[in-house]
Amino acid sequence: AHSGNFWVEYVNKAIEIGWQNLPANISRVVVYRSPDMVNWISLFTQQNPNLIGPYFIRLVDNTFDNVHHYQLSAYNESELVATYGPVTLQPLAQ
Repeated sequence: AHSGNFWVEYVNKAIEIGWQNLPANISRVVVYRSPDMVNWISLFTQQNPNLIGPYFIRLVDNTFDNVHHYQLSAYNESELVATYGPVTLQPLAQ
């Protein structure tokens, strides 16, 4: 699932979360995940992220059987500069 500069997809039984071409003044990105687009939890924070990319992180967890929504928030220090998503990842076909 893609949302322009932000994507989430399955790669080899892992969840690949990636981004590219973020604004130049970004000092931190936070990726959030939600089962229902209401209750968002912070999945991870990346300090001084690679802004040009494409850059990605792969996670392995036990959420393959469930629909999840992902969102990326880009910050300059404490200021929210941009939000990407949400993108939806459907359950992985077994």
